[in-house]
Amino acid sequence: SLRCRKGSTVGMSVSRELALCRGDVGGALQRSLEPVSEEMSSAMVNVFRCSEEDLTDAGRLAVTLGRQFQNIDSTRKGLELKLKSMTDMMVGTSMLFAPLVLGLSLSMLEPLSGMSGYDVSGATEEVLGLYLVELSALISVLTCSLGTDGGVRGMLFRFCLMCPVSLLAFSICSSVFAAALSVRCAYLLCSSASFISS
Repeated sequence: SLRCRKGSTVGMSVSRELALCRGDVGGALQRSLEPVSEEMSSAMVNVFRCSEEDLTDAGRLAVTLGRQFQNIDSTRKGLELKLKSMTDMMVGTSMLFAPLVLGLSLSMLEPLSGMSGYDVSGATEEVLGLYLVELSALISVLTCSLGTDGGVRGMLFRFCLMCPVSLLAFSICSSVFAAALSVRCAYLLCSSASFISS
């Protein structure tokens, strides 16, 4: 049936392998289907071996395997649907929530370290930036292993999407909150100085 489909690359591959197999049909099926799916390849080889003994049993085996593959696919889709809210929350935490909280914490640390005489904001900013890079890498690995795009390309794509957004949100948040906090502190100092002088 695979050979009957026009334009099918799998069908063309099966046709080529069957033309060159010299009687090793099981090996030809395995070589042509294994790059697509190892499970499907072993299933087709098992159906072929069963058909050499009894065609009726081979037909029953093919129908049973087809139902099993269909059940596996529907179960996988159901799990992905149930896990989608959790993976979206993980991505949102890595891209926005964690950078906002860390940027606010860093902006609150700068005036406190300035009052105490120790300037630790530069080193802290580098450590927090490194933490955000590690968090983006971890979340991209976890979300890709929970979904269908679990390959290395999917992980790299998610990491390259999350990491710059996370670092940009962190730098904007820390600078904006630091400016707002310094303006507020200056206003409080001026108002307290005018209150004391009066």
